[in-house]
Amino acid sequence: GKNMGEGHAMCAAKCAKGGLPIGIVDKEKNIYVVVTKDHKPTNLNEDLMANMAKQVSITGKVFRLKGLHLIEMESVKPMM
Repeated sequence: GKNMGEGHAMCAAKCAKGGLPIGIVDKEKNIYVVVTKDHKPTNLNEDLMANMAKQVSITGKVFRLKGLHLIEMESVKPMM
């Protein structure tokens, strides 16, 4: 879509730096809101922002809350 991919990377990074939640999309086009454990600041968001619009591998706990897909991110690595 128009709100994903390389064309949206700069806008997404600006919003994320402004404190808005980061969303990721999986292969099946499910959208996940990225959260951190205990909602504490972490450098993982910076790692994710450095890879906006790129394919990454994220580890963490996936769950649903009131219809939203969430991932409590533990690590992020760029895909080769």
